[in-house]
Amino acid sequence: MADIKMTGNMKVKSLRDQFKKAFGATLRVYNGAKFAADDATLASIRSAGA
Repeated sequence: MADIKMTGNMKVKSLRDQFKKAFGATLRVYNGAKFAADDATLASIRSAGA
């Protein structure tokens, strides 16, 4: 079992890289209906209701 620690200031690219290393699969991160930019922080793409 792999652990991935996420914070609001983590970049989307860092999360995707950690996920790929831990699980060997690609993670898709969306900002609404579009893919999130790799340089966006997780906090910046968070939905208002979350």
